[in-house]
Amino acid sequence: MRWGRQWGNYWGDDSASNIVMTNTGQDPPTAHVSWDSFHPDARYHVYVDGKYYDQTKETEASISFESEGRHYVEVKISGPGNIDEDIAPFLDNTPGMRARITWTASVSTDLDHYRIMWDKGDSSPLELLGRTKATETEFITEELGDGTYEFRVDPVDRAGNITISSSTDALLISKFPEAPTSLVLDSYDTGTTTASFSFTEPVSSAVNHRVYHNNGSGKIDYSVIRATVTSPGSTFDLAIAEGNWRVGIRAFDGTDEEDNTDIRVDFDIDSTDTLLDAPPNVPEALSVIPAPGAAIAFKVNYSPFEERGEGSSVNFYTNDGLGGDIDFDTPVASTAIPEHTAQEPIMLEIEGTSSPLLDGRTYLCAAKASTSSGRESQAISSVSITVDGSSPSDISELTLTAVNFEQE
Repeated sequence: MRWGRQWGNYWGDDSASNIVMTNTGQDPPTAHVSWDSFHPDARYHVYVDGKYYDQTKETEASISFESEGRHYVEVKISGPGNIDEDIAPFLDNTPGMRARITWTASVSTDLDHYRIMWDKGDSSPLELLGRTKATETEFITEELGDGTYEFRVDPVDRAGNITISSSTDALLISKFPEAPTSLVLDSYDTGTTTASFSFTEPVSSAVNHRVYHNNGSGKIDYSVIRATVTSPGSTFDLAIAEGNWRVGIRAFDGTDEEDNTDIRVDFDIDSTDTLLDAPPNVPEALSVIPAPGAAIAFKVNYSPFEERGEGSSVNFYTNDGLGGDIDFDTPVASTAIPEHTAQEPIMLEIEGTSSPLLDGRTYLCAAKASTSSGRESQAISSVSITVDGSSPSDISELTLTAVNFEQE
């Protein structure tokens, strides 16, 4: 096994030095490579025989070679936030607010690289953030926190001469505040018709919160602020009258940016000022067919999307089969709604079969969705069906005959 090594002039003197390779004696041929540390935030890109192999923030790597012979290993250094061509597709998809810096290239023929300077977002003297190749005119930082950041790009030639650029620019980074994780209706005072709420504040940042509602009907009106809760507060009261209520809360920061995550609670107040759970969505597309034993097989569709109260089951009802009203006190069948994600506009198919009914009667049928506490939705329009519990007539004169089928 023969080993070769080299390290290139990537940023002038800013290249990995003292590269040491050790043959580990494994099959396929493998080497352990190490080098001197350049900077605690540096990222090292390993190249084998001129091709990109791996990137690491450590000062060592294990390399497997495709064949025996002389191989060249090169370790290139990139500073914090620099995106090399080989790893750009991976870094570019990483979530987070960053700064994208672009500039018009220097016209110098002996240009070696550009150095990126910044003030770290605290108005301190500019210092080195990273570097790019002479052929590049773009730099993307790592994720940045809230603040105003000043940047400057300085050209550097092969002799190490630096032009302190006269062009600087500042960028405001202001991320949306983190939304609360829950909103709960704690109590309702019927005497004062006051509802008391509490919510869970995010732990990452202290922000204020705005309260919105639908004024007892329809969707939440986010154009009208109903209350403001100053951090570290996590409770508020609202005067609530009769209606079908949706109350929502959103976080906002000092720059008046608001997180639009929909954190809300739904409930109803009836004409007697009684607090009720919000009902679930109404089932759709009720269909019925006869089932064996004078029973009825039901089928409905149920959409949990934006439901006010979480549906837990679908109840199926009939009348007496003699023309009376549907009995909504006693379901003839009930089926649990399967687990689902209420944020997605999906449609669930729910089926149920009644116990035996009276043969030959024509029943009116209906369905309602129900929450776990028993609050039901409005009923879907009723349909009728005549049950059939009679068995078909028997056959007669069964005859058996032996038949010989010959092969042709």
